[in-house]
Amino acid sequence: MNPVLQIAALAVAVVLIVLGVVAIRALTRFEKTADEISKTAAAVRATVIQAEGVTREIHELTESFQGLVPHLHRTAQRFEAIGDRTAGLGHALLDQVEPPVKTAVAVVNGVRTGTRTFLESLTRRVRQRHQVNGNGGDHHV
Repeated sequence: MNPVLQIAALAVAVVLIVLGVVAIRALTRFEKTADEISKTAAAVRATVIQAEGVTREIHELTESFQGLVPHLHRTAQRFEAIGDRTAGLGHALLDQVEPPVKTAVAVVNGVRTGTRTFLESLTRRVRQRHQVNGNGGDHHV
């Protein structure tokens, strides 16, 4: 066989071997990538299952709250009615108590003012008498 043909055959054989090695490496990497994709898909499935469970629980909770809303609304209305009645009673009580208290305060202020005026007048008279008595005036009271 011709040496050129032998070299060419050898080169073709080497190229085929290199192509085989490259193909095997590519398939190995593809297999690893496929395994990772498979693991990711399993994790996504598990997450979707958990999300469905959470969604179901939220739906059940929402239905429970929907059942409570009418009761809470009625309770709020009752509290509103009680608040209105309490405000009415407070106004009635203030209407009954306020005028006598204002009158009593006015009387106390009047008595205080009258007492102060009386004491000031009495104090002035006593000072005037002491001044007159101190100047050699009349000693009779």
